[in-house]
Amino acid sequence: MKIDTTHLSGKVVAVALSGGVDSVVLLHSLLSLKDTVGFELKAIHIEHGIRPVDSVEDMQFCISLCDEWNIPLTCKQFEIGQYRHLGDTLEQSARELRYSCFEQLLEEGYCDLIATAHHLADNSETVLMRIFRGTGISGLGGIAPMRDRYVRPLIDVSKEEIISYAKDNSLSYREDYTNLDTSYTRNFIRQEVLPLIRERYPQVDESIRRLSISSSQDDEYLVDVARGLVRSEGEVAFVLYKGAPLPLLKRAIRLAFESIGVRVDIEDRHLSIILDALRDPRPITLDMPYMTKVSIEGDRLAVYRPTPKDETVVNLSGEGIYHIGGYRVVLSKVESMLVKGALYIDAQYLEGATLRTRRDGDVFTPFGSGRKKLKDYLIDKKIPLRIRDNLPLITLGGEVLVVTTHEISDTVKVTENTTTIYRIQIL
Repeated sequence: MKIDTTHLSGKVVAVALSGGVDSVVLLHSLLSLKDTVGFELKAIHIEHGIRPVDSVEDMQFCISLCDEWNIPLTCKQFEIGQYRHLGDTLEQSARELRYSCFEQLLEEGYCDLIATAHHLADNSETVLMRIFRGTGISGLGGIAPMRDRYVRPLIDVSKEEIISYAKDNSLSYREDYTNLDTSYTRNFIRQEVLPLIRERYPQVDESIRRLSISSSQDDEYLVDVARGLVRSEGEVAFVLYKGAPLPLLKRAIRLAFESIGVRVDIEDRHLSIILDALRDPRPITLDMPYMTKVSIEGDRLAVYRPTPKDETVVNLSGEGIYHIGGYRVVLSKVESMLVKGALYIDAQYLEGATLRTRRDGDVFTPFGSGRKKLKDYLIDKKIPLRIRDNLPLITLGGEVLVVTTHEISDTVKVTENTTTIYRIQIL
């Protein structure tokens, strides 16, 4: 049986141990290899409470097994019903809970890598599920041998080899009767679909694996090229979409979401919505999963999590640093206007003025221009929708004296009669 230990040397590796034959074989095989390859072995067991009695017995089995084999084990117990999100299947909720626990243990330093017992048939099931739901090249890549800090040493091993290994080594393991329930999509494919395909195409698992490897190689290349279309600026990721080929553009959008921390649930349907919006000449903002948004801003897309509107009102009292809307506004007294492009205001107009964000009905008189609604000014200046609500404004009532990131009002400009000048800076 071929075990992939490529990435394990010098690491602390924790096996995700369910008690089933796959994970027991993985644990036993790694135990036999750890001294030769040179890694430390641990185990993790997650008890979801899906099968109240059997789940506890599974956990007790794992505890006894690790005690017998002298392998450190950490167990986590949960009641899945308390963690299930509205609309999620039991499978989805259990998977999210498992990986949330894994991530916590990784962050706490319990291990360097987590090894899961995914094997050749698991890859076939995953690829078929994705095809039936609708996928592209990236989905055909199936289960990677290693992704981030997760390794799959059995990914090229067949189920038959695993069963044979367990028999040859007299290994005990637990049977999960829910694996026979074909109301679960994966079980339906495992129990009903793949057996029929294998009757006609006995080597289908190997064929799908070759497809996965080839698709992954192609996708990795396209993703690498697509990175050139993505720019990150703070908490916002921009995609330069003008003239980008569709295969690169789709990957660039996914990369943009990943750069703000969204690595799952951005599906083809979301990409289609975004791509359709690019054909609309109007500035559009789209709601996306995990409270994210996508805005079309000229020749680029902005992917971000919106910042809640700051309703703070700050009374200005001369020189100092003032905070609002995630910005720092600095007022400093100067003798003259020496910096080209900087904003300067006649200090007499700051008496009674406040620093706040925009409100309905605000008006502004741009420098050298006539009075207009602030909304119209922001549109004229092509200031993106995503930042308009938190732009720091110096105001007097409903009159905007300064849009601190862009311009002062013509009514508060410095003249030959000005006695005190303040410079306005944004940090």
